[in-house]
Amino acid sequence: MPMTEAKGTMYQAIDNFSSFLNKNGYRLRSDARKRLTNDVGMNDQRFSALVNGKTHGRAAFDKLNEIFNYVGYSGENWVLV
Repeated sequence: MPMTEAKGTMYQAIDNFSSFLNKNGYRLRSDARKRLTNDVGMNDQRFSALVNGKTHGRAAFDKLNEIFNYVGYSGENWVLV
């Protein structure tokens, strides 16, 4: 897969997850989002950076999978372990 296509796939997956959060009551500054960030042990700024693809590494991968499990997300283009 060319780099341009890979980046496009990643950005689409990020947008899909953001849409999922918004549609399921986890909008920015909502009570559900505050509860989610508290339960996974993050502040809102770190949470936003993570779900927007600005945080990298194994710890980010693990935390993102924890969030997917918490909200019940299983969209395509994400690797869940």
